[in-house]
Amino acid sequence: MRRPKVGDVIEVPANGGYYYGVVSHRHDYGDVLRIINKCHALPLKDIPAFEAASDMITLQCIFKGELTNGSLKKVGKIALPEKLRDFPLFRSGTPNHKTGKVEVWWLWDGENDIRIGELSEEQKQLPRAGALDNEAMVIHLERRTHPSLL
Repeated sequence: MRRPKVGDVIEVPANGGYYYGVVSHRHDYGDVLRIINKCHALPLKDIPAFEAASDMITLQCIFKGELTNGSLKKVGKIALPEKLRDFPLFRSGTPNHKTGKVEVWWLWDGENDIRIGELSEEQKQLPRAGALDNEAMVIHLERRTHPSLL
């Protein structure tokens, strides 16, 4: 399977409908997919306006055959909107095995990890680092759970 390229628009079937995302960055740790947080009952005939979308979910994805086995589908290509050109900032942390809570958080900008300890309210809204496969991505979308809440 050909790995998706920056600007590829991907259709993701979930919730009995369809979500649309655009690959904004390629990275060895997982490509960045920006998904419009809206489920459409039927497949769209036209590519959605990513530059106008205000509620987007940012995920790291590992595409392993999904574009060839029918579960995900490339439906077009766009010039990446200005607002999606900067690599997003992700948060990460390892939960304490006894409490299940993350005690030390890190921020990752695609190159550097910065240890910050506790998250500010603003940082709690950042997406979680960690590449998802198709199945995990669909679970997030079907639960309508924004990854920043995880």
